Amino acid sequence: MRAWSHVLWGTVSLGGLACDPVTLPPPADSSPEVVAQVGRLSVTQDMLRLFDVRDEALLRGLVSDSLLAQAASGTDSGRSAVVERGVLGRALIEHLRDQTLRERAPSKDERAQVIAEQWVRLDRPRAVRTVVFRVPVPELADDAPYRELAEKLQAAAVGSLNLETALERTSAVETKLQFERVRMPPVAADGRVVPQNAMDRGMTQVDPQYAEQACALQAPAEVSPVFALRDAYQFLFSTEIIEAVSADGEAQRREVELRVAERRVAPELARIEANGKKLLKWSGKDVPALLKLVWRE
Repeated sequence: MRAWSHVLWGTVSLGGLACDPVTLPPPADSSPEVVAQVGRLSVTQDMLRLFDVRDEALLRGLVSDSLLAQAASGTDSGRSAVVERGVLGRALIEHLRDQTLRERAPSKDERAQVIAEQWVRLDRPRAVRTVVFRVPVPELADDAPYRELAEKLQAAAVGSLNLETALERTSAVETKLQFERVRMPPVAADGRVVPQNAMDRGMTQVDPQYAEQACALQAPAEVSPVFALRDAYQFLFSTEIIEAVSADGEAQRREVELRVAERRVAPELARIEANGKKLLKWSGKDVPALLKLVWRE
């Protein structure tokens, strides 16, 4: 969710503009006109009729942030100061996260757990994305014509500036035999798939010989030699090089620290939100317009 500066009818102060402590409205009643209540703030149907917004998901996020902010302002003077700067729920999370890091540096085990779970972003090997051109060899068939076709296709692809050109050139090769072109996910030299998007997650490991051929390619649009693998002659055309990332890098070390801190404060944030929800009265009628009570940066 994007950072919000909440102007929830006086519930909190706007970031940077308010220096006085947060003051809440008097306790709300439970009349039928009240469609939502955050702490002691009541939102009535008359207020909502002034607006026309229909995004309940964002509304729920707003209310959740407000609950976190109210819990913070009533629990800890340091957190209250953070809340008064206007970045409510997110500021509380950042405050708790920074506080736990000041109190105790990430341990070796904490770092290892985060890196193991987030290795693609924090500690990945170099990987190469390719398209494989395969000429399947039927069982018991003489493989000479199939290897010859693979070599013709490879020669046609060499020198192509991009995949589209390689596809056009290989399609122009005359043959009565069948061949395949398959887009593959990025692979590392050890055979691991290094996923970069949802479509890359269909497999986790590839044949070591395939990985070796892929990682020998140094730039996009390079072509590997023809090689035999299982029941086919094939070669690879590189489409993307994904450089390695080390967990020892400055940016990666900082991110590991933040992820460790988020793990530590998660139970307290869950407790605050659970306690806050006890103060929330929710009605599905008219409430989407509550978003108009918010100023978004």
